[in-house]
This record gives sequence, C-alpha cells and structure tokens, in this order.
Amino acid sequence: MKRLIGFLIFFALIAIFIRLHFYGSPHVLLLVIRVVLSLATTFFLISYLYPLFKKHTKNSLLIPSFIIFSIPLAAFVFLFWGAVGYAAEVYKGKYLNSKPVKYVGQFLQSDQILGISNKPGKEAYLKYFDKTDTVFIDKNAFRVSNTNFYLHAQNLSDTSLFLGCSFTFGFFCKTDSTYPEIVCRQINSYCMNGGTNSFGLAQMQMLAEKYIPEFKPKRVIVQYSSWLPWRSKLYYLPISSALVPNPYYFKKNNEIYIAPPLFVTSFYDLNLPENRPYLFKYIYLSATRILPFYFHEIYQKIKVGLMLRLKLRPQSHNNLDELAQAGYTNIYRVVKNYGGMMYLVSIGNGMNTTCPDYFKNEKENFCF
Repeated sequence: MKRLIGFLIFFALIAIFIRLHFYGSPHVLLLVIRVVLSLATTFFLISYLYPLFKKHTKNSLLIPSFIIFSIPLAAFVFLFWGAVGYAAEVYKGKYLNSKPVKYVGQFLQSDQILGISNKPGKEAYLKYFDKTDTVFIDKNAFRVSNTNFYLHAQNLSDTSLFLGCSFTFGFFCKTDSTYPEIVCRQINSYCMNGGTNSFGLAQMQMLAEKYIPEFKPKRVIVQYSSWLPWRSKLYYLPISSALVPNPYYFKKNNEIYIAPPLFVTSFYDLNLPENRPYLFKYIYLSATRILPFYFHEIYQKIKVGLMLRLKLRPQSHNNLDELAQAGYTNIYRVVKNYGGMMYLVSIGNGMNTTCPDYFKNEKENFCF
C-alpha cells in the first residue's frame, strides 16, 4: 500500500511539473519540483540497485563504490527531468500557443555559416485571426511576394536589397505589408528582402558580402538598430526554444573579424508534425527526437564552453560601438565598391536618430 501511494505521489508530481511548464510558471518553482522529482527518482532507482551492489561487491568497497555510482546517476536523472520539461516547453510553444497570429510550416533552417537562415524555395502560412497569408522564400532565401516568387532578380535592372532582422523580414506581417515591399512598390524596384528572424549585424554583413557582388543591387537598405551589434557579440542567438549558435565578432591585432558559429544546431531538423499529436504520439516524439536533441545540446554546450575557456576558439568582442562601426562600415565598403547606394534606416525605440559619426563625411554613396 505504501509503495502504491508513493507511485501515485510520484506521478502526480510529474503531471504538475509538465502542467506548470504549459502555463509558463516561475523558473524557481519549476526548479524546486525538478529537484524533488530527481531525488525521488534517484532514491527509487537506488532501492532496486543497492541489493545488486551488495550481492556483487565486497563489504569494504560497498559504500564507496555505491556513492561513486550514485552521484552520476543523480546528475543524469536531474538532466532527464530537465529534458522532460524542455519537451513540455516545445509542445506548448508549437501546439498550445493561443496567439491569434502564428506561422504554420517551417521556413527556417540551420546554417553552418549564418547559424540560422531562411529555407530556399519554402512556403509557409501566416495565420492571423481567421485569415491566412502565404509566406514565400525564393531560391536565394529572400522573402518575396506571390507575384514575383518565380522571377529571377539577376535579370532585372533595378533591384533593392534589404538587410536586417525580423523587423525587415516582416515577422507576423503579410508579405505585401512589409516595409521592403511597400518601399519597392513606391519606387518600382524589385524587392530582395534579406531580413531574417533573430539576425544580428554580423549576419547582415555576411549577406552583404555574398549578395552584393552577385546581384549588384542599385540600392542597399540596411536596418540600424541598437540590438543588432549586441546580438553579434553573443555566442548563441537570443531565442528561448533552443541553443542556436551565432556567428560573432572578435578582435585580433586591433581588427574586427567574424567567427563562424560554434556548432550547427539540429533544432530545425526535429520535423515535428504541424497538427497537435495525441498523448502516446507526443511521448514517442519526445523519446525519439526531443530528448536526444536536448542531451546533444547539453553536450555541445559543455564542449564549446571548455573550448572557449581554453581559448581554442576566439572570444567575442564586447565593445558595441566598435562592433557597430566595423559592421556598418564593412557593409558600406562593399556597397560602394559595386556602385550602389546605401540607405541606413533607424528602426526601434531608443535608437539615435542622427547619422553615426563614422558616416559624417560620406556624401555620394550613403544616405541616413
């Protein structure tokens, strides 16, 4: 009877733990329940394993060997319940999101150079209230409108390249309502929307160095926001769902360079179904996809943490003013070399509305 009551309490704690993740409860409360669950699970396993140790181990070595065994066991159990909580968070974010606006379909992918990128040739659907809009990503990873999805930018004489984060991409905006599309309709130019969710200044510079020599756009419109250089000093993108490594700026011999991502995440390869799975399907997906990904993520974080600590990888540079100057002037240099015009567009609260000092003397190929 006591064991039955113990099982019931144990499963009740599991249900509470998962349910609290669904409701977005405070991290302290979740941590407390996770610790309790970990201790309960560890004691439960020990109660079955101790007799085996006692049977096959000499008396003088019984206690030391069992303690040595129990410590990693407890650590693994603690990680396991963290993985269960993470699976609940993923489930909540994808299937229990009650927001009136959300995307259906995966248009992002892991990228070994950019960390994350738009998926070429992909369609997704933006659902807002009772309406649906299709999001097209063309073969060059630009977000494009329905009317020019199959056009080739290199065949057009007047093109405009836009660089930025989700503000430029137009996250939760219909394609025709994004500011790049509105601008291009006004000036009758082909729109190349290179904005990508969670991008920083380093990725914008890398796209400029890739696309400007290839397409030679007439104008390059670059987002100017305080968080863009900040994101490019981070080792991981500022998203809560997973560890997504980020290309970041580092300084060497008084020069600013871009380091590639620390590793390539497999988060965007989980391929979870679009429709909410039933209970047993959810358990299966958690066991076969989400939990292995979570443990691999922990392993990668420990490995790259040691590499950074031992200085086997370059350390990120933290001076945001220097990062901003290096990133934007490098983009401008590429624009100028290929005869384009760079427009720096201030977006976001708290941004300076005056032209940066390092562009004060630029007149011909620059506009703020």
